[in-house]
Order: sequence, then structure tokens, then C-alpha cells
Amino acid sequence: MAGFHFNSALFRAAAANHRCLQLVTGMTVGIQKLCKEAKKQHEGWTGTIWVNTNIHKAHDEVDVIKHAPAGTYAARDVSYEDLVNGIDELLRLIEGWASTRRPAGSPGP
Repeated sequence: MAGFHFNSALFRAAAANHRCLQLVTGMTVGIQKLCKEAKKQHEGWTGTIWVNTNIHKAHDEVDVIKHAPAGTYAARDVSYEDLVNGIDELLRLIEGWASTRRPAGSPGP
């Protein structure tokens, strides 16, 4: 059962990644272009490079589960730690994006 729950977490993290990339970039293109644009924008917002190694690894793993007949029967490439770190990477992107937003009704600069 644990494997099924972990797969569910992978799918949810990959979906959240895709949706968040669309949100922060304002684009609805492929994942590679979304990541490239998000990295560019994140550097503009924070002055730092957004590292997305682990969340990207989770996204790739989901593609294997979805498209390979055996799924992850033999083994997984993503560990629990990879997934937790990937979610942290995604939160850093969202925090960078949110730092540029102004609450509705707040005075302008």
C-alpha cells in the first residue's frame, strides 16, 4: 500500500509543479519552456537561481509511471527525500513569485 500512496504523492507533486509553473509564468506551454521561463523570472524576483532538480526528477518519474507498461514495478528513481526536497523547491518558486505581488487594495509604491 505504501507504494501506491507514494505514487499518489508523486502524481500530486508533479501536477502541482505544472500548475504552479503556469501560474507564476502566466504561460500554458510545455514543461521545458515553463521551467526555463520560471528560472528566468525567479532570478529577476530574488536575484538567485531557482533550482528545480528534485521536482523535475519527480515529474520525469510520473511520466514513467504513466507511460511504461510496468510503471515502477522494478524500482523507483525518486526517493522520499527527493520528493520532499522537490516540494521545497516548488515552495521557493512560489515564495519568490509571491514576493512580487501586492495584496488587493493595498496602496501602490
